[in-house]
Amino acid sequence: MIWLLIILGLLLTFLFFLLLTPLVLVIDTEKAEYSLTYRGVGGVNLIPDAEELVFLRYRIFFLKVIFIPLEKEDQ
Repeated sequence: MIWLLIILGLLLTFLFFLLLTPLVLVIDTEKAEYSLTYRGVGGVNLIPDAEELVFLRYRIFFLKVIFIPLEKEDQ
């Protein structure tokens, strides 16, 4: 029973932290910079590229991932 209360307390603390953390949305069409950042937690950057259409770069806590959702087909 005590473990349930500890887990519930940690979950409520994390949710309270997320409610107080600022969410930043940046859309700059002149520099082609598009990002959504949850300060202290992570973010997503959309990076246009000449070879591929776009890259998505995720950062969640200490994990960084680059994802290519749309790849150009060779013709």
